[in-house]
Amino acid sequence: MEYDSFQPFQFFRNKLLVLIITAGFVLLLINLLINYMIMSGPLSIISTLPSDNSTNVSIFQKIDVVFSRPLTESEKNSVVLTGSPVIQGGQQWANSKTLSLSPKLPLTLNQQYLLTITYLNKKYNWKFKTVQLKDVSQTDKDKAQSIGDQNFDKQYQEIYKKYPWYQKLPILTSVFFAYFDTNKKIFVIKVYVDSKSDVLQNTQIESIKIEATKRLKDVVGNDILKYDTEWEIVTK
Repeated sequence: MEYDSFQPFQFFRNKLLVLIITAGFVLLLINLLINYMIMSGPLSIISTLPSDNSTNVSIFQKIDVVFSRPLTESEKNSVVLTGSPVIQGGQQWANSKTLSLSPKLPLTLNQQYLLTITYLNKKYNWKFKTVQLKDVSQTDKDKAQSIGDQNFDKQYQEIYKKYPWYQKLPILTSVFFAYFDTNKKIFVIKVYVDSKSDVLQNTQIESIKIEATKRLKDVVGNDILKYDTEWEIVTK
């Protein structure tokens, strides 16, 4: 009987194929097990931006919260991020682990903010303080200048023609922030009240309103009477 030299090779090749398939199956099981352990593990906050107790924070600083693991859609729906004072802006998930909040309006100058995020019946707090007026970057000043109109780049020629004083706004000081909202066609003035001052808050508000009105009239002239003014009181 002739000896078939191909049979031992066929045998070892089949053995190797079985080992490769078995190893691949084991790796797949290990990967599934690791993913299950990650997704079913405890959920916590591992970092924030700005970090706790940060100072000199930009008035347009984006808020980021990074979790310890990816969240399911159900878990995402349980997450609530709030600020005191309130931060106006849109919240969105940058990825499955990171929640972001981008301010639409500049944050209050030299103001301490307390952020609270709740998730799965848990709560995490942290705080930061914004930059002083003298330290505001030119980038933030430029951004604040166009804050009254989100479509500034497309409409600026029409805006300047209709509101020739628009390019002189906003007016940004340590006690008020004034700009013109071209969508609502109103002046908006945020008044910053110092809660630690010996001066009564109502007295502060009236004094700041007088100063803001005078400064605004110097810029826009009699148009200050043509459009309504919306006042926002912010306590710091």
